[in-house]
Amino acid sequence: MSKAGKHHFIPVFYLKQWAGDDEQICEYRCRYHGVLPKRVFSDATGYVHGLYSVPGLPKEDEQYVEKKFMARIDGDAAVALQWILDESKPAGDLPDQLKLRWAQFVYSMVFRAPNVIERMKLAMDKQVADGVIKQPAIPFTPAEVFPSMLTSKFALRELLSMRWTTCALNAIKHFLLTSDRPIIMTNGVMRENGHIALPTSPRTFFLAYRSDDFFRHLSALNQDALAYMLNDNVAKQSINFVYAFDDRQTRFVQNRFGKRRPSTPLD
Repeated sequence: MSKAGKHHFIPVFYLKQWAGDDEQICEYRCRYHGVLPKRVFSDATGYVHGLYSVPGLPKEDEQYVEKKFMARIDGDAAVALQWILDESKPAGDLPDQLKLRWAQFVYSMVFRAPNVIERMKLAMDKQVADGVIKQPAIPFTPAEVFPSMLTSKFALRELLSMRWTTCALNAIKHFLLTSDRPIIMTNGVMRENGHIALPTSPRTFFLAYRSDDFFRHLSALNQDALAYMLNDNVAKQSINFVYAFDDRQTRFVQNRFGKRRPSTPLD
């Protein structure tokens, strides 16, 4: 086992929203006999040992991205999530510091998965090979760019300028799913109908949007139809994991697991 510890690309505080009375969640992944469910604790999934490590630095600094940066974002985002899940506290009224951390957390969910980090590494290696950038004495790692990426003034300004709300689906037949790629967004959030959605519990999702017309259209949809659309996207764009409150949607997940990967700025 790596001494670097578990680096969760799907944070524990987030997955815990799908936990049952046994304090476990339903994890779908490709197993020996196909995509099958398994009850697991939130801490036991969605991680890679040393994912955000920076080898070559002094030992006490190798984990600075995880311990000093990602931990701070996720810690404050956990507090923000409890606010967002409180129906008496509109998401748009989050205190400024929590709103910033939630924006960073949402943005991070696009980039922090292992497959995205691997693509970042390949792109950086190609730039070195092509002479676009010079290889430093200590090989550069994708994790090192996370602090600058997740504090990007442009990206955060756009997300913070959107209208925020929590949508509760209390009458749905099937609970909302989440996955290792849970962000649902338009191709161009700056467009008039641009939006970002993120399931936040089996019955709620966070929504950032620009157009009141879009929100009125969304609000007019049947709750089950809306839940179906969210679950369809979340399951299809998964890479290695889909998560649920229970295993009642096994066939649904099996038919969609990883069928369509979402675009990212690196695709």
